[in-house]
Amino acid sequence: MKITNGRLLKPDNQRPRAQVAESGLHFDVKRPGPLVNVSVNRPWYWEGHVQSEIVKFLKASGASVQSQADTATREQGKDIVAIERDGATLWVSVKGFPESSANTQARHWFAGALLDLALYRAENDKARLAVGFPAGFTTYENLVKRTKATLGFLGCHVFWVSQNGEVKREG
Repeated sequence: MKITNGRLLKPDNQRPRAQVAESGLHFDVKRPGPLVNVSVNRPWYWEGHVQSEIVKFLKASGASVQSQADTATREQGKDIVAIERDGATLWVSVKGFPESSANTQARHWFAGALLDLALYRAENDKARLAVGFPAGFTTYENLVKRTKATLGFLGCHVFWVSQNGEVKREG
């Protein structure tokens, strides 16, 4: 084992080949795409990286990003505010995946995102709402499936950001 960028790494022949495990452990896995140069001590699934990839995706789709929260300082409020190409206002609540007490904490963060959406809907019934999560974590995937009716009622889209920076939009 060796330490790189403050992380304990297994030898190359013992590194995981699949997505990052939900155990909260992360390894320096070689990957193509825009997330190769992630911040020191910040895994690809950190909220700031997820938010950054969603912003890039929105800009590439013709949206005008009005503001984005400073996740490093835990700035409160809407994580992303944008005007989409069709003129619709978009408000996005973004969550990363926790590194400790992962599944339990992820459920709390998901609940917080749902509360954000409910508050946003009460603030503006015309705004388009969305949540953003890192892809490949079954806790978030299962919670989205289980709350599909609620997300639909709120008119909510879901952005999934993969480890290689690819963004998929549902809803």
